[in-house]
Amino acid sequence: MINTETQVVNWPEESGTYKVVQLDVDGQPYLRFQPGKDREYHSSILRTFLTDNKIDFRETLEPLGAPIPELKGERYTVRGMGKERVDVGQKIAAFSGVSADYEIGINEAHLDSLRPLVPGWGIDREQGSGRLR
Repeated sequence: MINTETQVVNWPEESGTYKVVQLDVDGQPYLRFQPGKDREYHSSILRTFLTDNKIDFRETLEPLGAPIPELKGERYTVRGMGKERVDVGQKIAAFSGVSADYEIGINEAHLDSLRPLVPGWGIDREQGSGRLR
């Protein structure tokens, strides 16, 4: 079971652009942002979430040969990855991009599943598909 204190979305505290991982765990959608403004890879955002919630995962190798969590495990499925530009004051989030680690982008259907779970937030898809590292 996932940690009961784990929020569906871990919104950043400051406005800015952040890397983001979209995933489902036990059928529940989650959205994870990189913590703070530090540069993090999508794989480390995913690894931290899975480890913190005691969710088992296997590893594979990313294009440059580093070990990264697989996109799917017994309890979870990654739906998308990319970046998000957030305005905390206005509660607006705009998603775009493609993860270089996994070569997948933002999943619109996953964003649709999150909208009713985060009332008051505007969630949109930006145009653009640049790779992120």
